[in-house]
Amino acid sequence: AAARPAKHGYKEQTRLDRQVRDTWEIPKSRVKLDQRRWKRTLGPELDAIRAGLGLAEEHELRADLHNLLIYEPGQFFAPHQDTPKTDDMVGTLVVTLPCPFTGGALIVEHGGERLVSRAPRSPRGDELSFVAFYADCQHEVRPVTSGYRVCLTYNLSIVNESTSASALVSEDARLDALEQQVRLFFETAPEPRWSGPEDPPDRLVILLDHQYSRRGLGWRRLKNADARRAEALREVAERLECEIFLSQVQVHDTWGCDDDSYEFGYRGRGYRRWRDWEVFEEDFEEDAERSPELHDLHDSEVILTHLVGFDGEPDEVSTLVRSDELVHTTPSIDLDPLRSSHTGYMGNWGNTMEYWYERAAVVMWPLERAFVLRARASARWALDQVEQTLRLGLDEDARDMVRLFLPFWTRTVGKDVPTAFIKRLLRTSEQIDEPDIAAALVGPLRVEQLTSPMAAGLVALADRYGTEWITRALPETNERGFFAEERLSWLRSVPKLIDALLAQSSPSGRPVAQWLIQRQWAWLEAHYRRVAAEGPPSSRDTELRKLNEPILALLGSAARTESGEMRDGIVEFLASPHCPPLTLVELLRTARSRRSKNDVRRLGLAPVRAHAAAELAARLEFPERTADDWTIRSPSTCKCELCVELRGFLESSTETRRIWPLAKQRRRHIHDVIDSNELPVKHTTRREGSPHKLVLEKTQQLFHREAKARREWSKAASWLARTAGW
Repeated sequence: AAARPAKHGYKEQTRLDRQVRDTWEIPKSRVKLDQRRWKRTLGPELDAIRAGLGLAEEHELRADLHNLLIYEPGQFFAPHQDTPKTDDMVGTLVVTLPCPFTGGALIVEHGGERLVSRAPRSPRGDELSFVAFYADCQHEVRPVTSGYRVCLTYNLSIVNESTSASALVSEDARLDALEQQVRLFFETAPEPRWSGPEDPPDRLVILLDHQYSRRGLGWRRLKNADARRAEALREVAERLECEIFLSQVQVHDTWGCDDDSYEFGYRGRGYRRWRDWEVFEEDFEEDAERSPELHDLHDSEVILTHLVGFDGEPDEVSTLVRSDELVHTTPSIDLDPLRSSHTGYMGNWGNTMEYWYERAAVVMWPLERAFVLRARASARWALDQVEQTLRLGLDEDARDMVRLFLPFWTRTVGKDVPTAFIKRLLRTSEQIDEPDIAAALVGPLRVEQLTSPMAAGLVALADRYGTEWITRALPETNERGFFAEERLSWLRSVPKLIDALLAQSSPSGRPVAQWLIQRQWAWLEAHYRRVAAEGPPSSRDTELRKLNEPILALLGSAARTESGEMRDGIVEFLASPHCPPLTLVELLRTARSRRSKNDVRRLGLAPVRAHAAAELAARLEFPERTADDWTIRSPSTCKCELCVELRGFLESSTETRRIWPLAKQRRRHIHDVIDSNELPVKHTTRREGSPHKLVLEKTQQLFHREAKARREWSKAASWLARTAGW
């Protein structure tokens, strides 16, 4: 009557699901114990538990009551791991009270070992059962078959975290052997994987056997053999002058497997729903869990995400671990993953199972390799070190630092770089006072990352190394797709950058601005031509209209820098046959609606207006299509024999239907030409004879489209006439 259904943890949630956990719970607030008498019983047990868990003698365990659980017949708890309630929680203690029951075995597993604890067998029925295990151990309670299983659960924590080397490392001979092996590890190059000799590993990453939360990862909270190994490695690190850390590790393994029809079980594969179990205790020893049969490890990605020094100070990094740097005593596949995913046969590759784990590791590296490793992990840290060295006046030392990390600098900097970092990078490149090194430092930057706050840094670089140096240091890129959209968005902000460059007191500001405009127009013109030549007509006009604002931004910037030749070149392109007149009218509308009359005049768009008006007039003067004229303008993209024959059909003014015997691949080609160019032609296949017949029929859409186009031309021409004096 005092109990309530017990919930269970799932990721960050707490759920009530009796198909995972079916038991009763009484909270600790409603449980009273005779603490004086109970401590006399619990104290000696905690000493035995401390020794059994492999903790040092100096460690004192504290047991905090969590709840009281009652399992009635049929109730159980599916396999799971306990969630640490506090940072210093190391394990769980289950005290089974003297209440007769059968079934209800507690099974604990970790690292391939299995412990089964059944009901006490005391003749008097007054025996207590104490079972303790680390919090990351997988455990379950099998269904009770009769009676009631009643137990107290405690959270185990370490009260005194002091750790001495003598407590964990006592055999000098074994330490000497370990030191020799670690030294050999750092001196031995791995076997070449592709071509050329390999360098010895820069660091040693030893995966631990137990799991630790980010908050709970600490040198004095390591468990069992992990603590002994870590302390031994710390002693060796001191002897070999190595830096040493604890780290959280993300592991992603991909395995090939033979079966894609397995049933998911709880251990790392979700959980099995336990229903209608009618089993006896002798059947509990084994649980035949179906799972895919793994064969080859296709890929394993290991990433360090969080370093902790012996002083407890965290160090945020995210670096990929090479296979030759990695050592483990327990492979990840023997542990329970955070999640998994199965992919069936895909044609080019077979069935695969993917597993994700969160593990912990001891990481160490020789002091002489510390700078390169930290620089590879963090571009910000590397730049900090160079800046500090320059402030001390050690210019040559700073240049030596940069030379060390230049081989991987582009990869370390990455694509998404904060503005503050770029400003620092430009300033440091100027202070380094070496053209080639400075060019390599700014080399990872993309043009569209330059904004007005960076104007001073760009001008300072031009003053130091010359404008010509900037053109080489920031090479051109040919972004398409997503990156083209990103660059177009950036082009709208270019006027602010140009104004900031011109506002600098140095005379280098103007040539840098002119260079920037010239480079961006070269890219934008090529992009315009590409868009005009690609894609269906319906989307082509829309995509071209998106370029109006960037074009006007560059035109305005050219006017600001007094680059008359550049401005005239842009206008000349716009007033050419490459630019559809309706798109030009939209550009003129945009210029008129968002700029003053004087600003529009400075843009020099009069030739563009004249060209658009003449082109529209010529189209409107062309006779309207008669009702019996079925001529369709043929696309000129393909010159094959099929397209030549198709062109004859399209350009015929009288032929509206053609039946064309063609094999499947040849029919498909015609389908693609018609669909990609949005031609007003219906195409179907008549499946008779061999080969089947392709039936082409011109549609009334031909006349509707042309009528709509003439209305748009007339409307645009009228607008040009009304605004001629602007």
